[in-house]
Amino acid sequence: FTPDDAVSVDVVAFRAHVSRIRAHAHPAGALCPACHRAAAEAVDLCRSDFLADFSLRDASDFETWLATEREALRMDLASLLTALAECAAAEARWDTAIDYTRRWVALDPLDEAAHRTLMALYYQNGQRSAALRHFDECERLLRAELDVGPEDETTQLAGAIRRGQLPMLAGVQSTSAVERATTTNLPAGLTTLIGREEAEAQIAGLLRRADVRLLTLTG
Repeated sequence: FTPDDAVSVDVVAFRAHVSRIRAHAHPAGALCPACHRAAAEAVDLCRSDFLADFSLRDASDFETWLATEREALRMDLASLLTALAECAAAEARWDTAIDYTRRWVALDPLDEAAHRTLMALYYQNGQRSAALRHFDECERLLRAELDVGPEDETTQLAGAIRRGQLPMLAGVQSTSAVERATTTNLPAGLTTLIGREEAEAQIAGLLRRADVRLLTLTG
């Protein structure tokens, strides 16, 4: 079967968008207009898991293939969602960034990086209470599903939010994203900054400089 102009297959279209973005290198935390449109169209195509509710009896090879395909598609979707959230955050479009990150959390509820990102975005949007409520929800989920508490990084972030110690970022001169290592040209996913006084002072100084339009943190 080969799709043509008369037949559209969502997973084929999704992977075509991903391939186009990967073929076009971007600075960390950025998307060109064409790739931003492609990313937005790709995530709009994803409304459920690949072949959701479909299975074959006594077909272990098929089930293994299906699980592999689903995981690969989820990983690509997570990369696109974080890239779109990062672009929105860099322009202080916090509501849009929050929407994309909520989808990331729904995609992988046990990924604490997603929860930390959402907490930080709520804080940037002036919703400190929502950020702390989400931390509580994250903690309950982890204890119910894995019988563990949040990672130290998540707990420290909640403490920094509670104390109001995260720097407030605004406009295209700043971003709340931290670059992740990646083996593709998809923009790096975003994680949150934990409050450290010395580091925060250095970051705040950089953000006040007129020539700094994007700040990427690693390590």
